[in-house]
Amino acid sequence: MGDFTPRNIPSEAEFAEAIEDVDFGSAWSERRPPFYRFVDKVAFTCGVLNTCVIAYCMGGYHWLMPIAYSASTPLLLLLRFAMYKVIKWHYFMMDFCYFGNLLLLVYLWIYPASSHLFLVSFSIANGPLPWATILFRNSLVFHSLDKMTSVFIHITPAFVTFCLRWYPKHMERSLHIFGEAFNTCVDSACDTPFTWTFVVPLCYFIAHSLFYFAIVQRVRVNKIKNDKAYLTSYRYLVGHRHGLPFKIVNVFGKRGRIYVFGVCQVLYAALSFLPVPLLYHCYWLHLAMLWLSVLVVTWNGGNFYFEVFRFTATASKMA
Repeated sequence: MGDFTPRNIPSEAEFAEAIEDVDFGSAWSERRPPFYRFVDKVAFTCGVLNTCVIAYCMGGYHWLMPIAYSASTPLLLLLRFAMYKVIKWHYFMMDFCYFGNLLLLVYLWIYPASSHLFLVSFSIANGPLPWATILFRNSLVFHSLDKMTSVFIHITPAFVTFCLRWYPKHMERSLHIFGEAFNTCVDSACDTPFTWTFVVPLCYFIAHSLFYFAIVQRVRVNKIKNDKAYLTSYRYLVGHRHGLPFKIVNVFGKRGRIYVFGVCQVLYAALSFLPVPLLYHCYWLHLAMLWLSVLVVTWNGGNFYFEVFRFTATASKMA
């Protein structure tokens, strides 16, 4: 899912269009109460430290990566649920990225010897999750716990599976923690059967989509429809009538939007699974994909900071 922070759009009409996508709930606004600015400072410190931990693990202590991931994920998700529940955005936590992270945790702590489960987790962690950083414009904004959590859940699983796949010897040092050795190959040749890198992951994605549709579009549809404060990934992606996602899902009119949206999601997942065998067999290609993900979120983070700085400086001159 994407980065979401409450917006406080300024009244100055001349800035409304130019900075439509800027998140005005940031700590850079001098109008924020001191407590919230303190929270942002804590989030900034934790965000930087977490990035340092990941870099440290990737730099040579690969066996620590699954441990760091397992320790951080439950905490971040609990904090996010508590925050989102208050502002009625908790249906975001039914998105596929959370179920992808859950599957990886199941592999790490319950079935580490299952090579087939690893292939499914690998496909998800290096397929739809990292590519979602482009779709949802995830950004590396250290002072925002929300944005850093979004980056974490979308690209950290790829880092974990990278360590598991390419540094199996290093992983032996974590044997006393996880109880069993990680099995990442289905046979001695480390083949990637189409069934386990495409068919099963795609079926998992479709099963989740049906579950999501049943809850959000059937069981809770009236509650969500009658209260515009509820925000879901569907509302977020197609909420702008001039945006490309809305134009695509609206091709068959209002009645067909949700169904076109579902088909587009499945097509997106299927396309993202296709290059997975290449990533599994080529170290440098896999590494390049990780760097691309980091580049995307860093670029988006830079855009965010400079837009906020520009608005704050301009607003100060007008005050």
